[in-house]
Amino acid sequence: MGFRESRGQEVRQTHPDKKITNCAYGAYSLPPLSIEQLEPNVQVCIVGGRRPTSNRPAEQAAVRQLRESWLAKTGNPLIIFENYPFTDRGWYLPAFTAHSLGDTVNATKSVSEGEDIWLSVAKKFDTKGIGFNHFLVYFTARMYWGGSHADVDAIFREYCRLFYGPAELEMRAFFEFCEGNWQDIEKDISEGRHLARPVCQAEARADAGSVYARRIALIGDFLKGLRNKSTQLAQKLGLVPKVRLVGEARSPLSSMVNSTMKRGQTARLRHRPLQRVTNGTATSLRHELPVGLGREQSLLRHSLRGTPGRKA
Repeated sequence: MGFRESRGQEVRQTHPDKKITNCAYGAYSLPPLSIEQLEPNVQVCIVGGRRPTSNRPAEQAAVRQLRESWLAKTGNPLIIFENYPFTDRGWYLPAFTAHSLGDTVNATKSVSEGEDIWLSVAKKFDTKGIGFNHFLVYFTARMYWGGSHADVDAIFREYCRLFYGPAELEMRAFFEFCEGNWQDIEKDISEGRHLARPVCQAEARADAGSVYARRIALIGDFLKGLRNKSTQLAQKLGLVPKVRLVGEARSPLSSMVNSTMKRGQTARLRHRPLQRVTNGTATSLRHELPVGLGREQSLLRHSLRGTPGRKA
């Protein structure tokens, strides 16, 4: 932050009509304690300044506190940066949070100069994940148009009526359940079983081949990721290979590893059980040993290989 401040002072002298953006992100999310007021040409951009999918009251209170802590340091409006919906990274959870999306946009209209939304969608964005992607984008943009006190619930009901036609009530029940329970599904994926019923009822309401049926099918297609994850987690864990050192420990690091193994902590190999200690096995161990076994992987590799001219 000190760098931004010093650059802000310099730029103000040479380019008084320009501003510098300070990105509040990651380890730099919180405002500095040593600066009372930022330079007037430094504008703060908060990454995750709304966090609409973090829709629990305590979560939104924390995000609101973050915005207020920065506003106390500057006379400029904020810029809000959000990055969603992450379907390019395998997002499968039904975080359909229409009311949270709307409420967070309304909450920032009086303190924000605008938003920067990065859409993290897959290459085939017109088909892959579109049942989820369009929802976040639609409600974000729709709330921009609604004035300073846009009624998100009215917009949500209008969306369900116009987009799903005869299946309006069933889809509304589906989205309301998702908004209230998607974080529980993240912790216990079996909770996702409640989603099938309203979607099946919606499919029965819409005429086959109609535009409404095709739109409901987009939701069903997105939910395949949740079903696949549920199937994967239901599988029992197979045999887990164990790694042991052959021979006595020949270095302090090897001694530590040997001691760790005796306590029952094992390192896992992804590809095959350990048959004998070879250079190839040592390479696998270098990548597979838990971080807790230490950083000196080169010493471990040397110890496992043995000394030159001597069999391990």
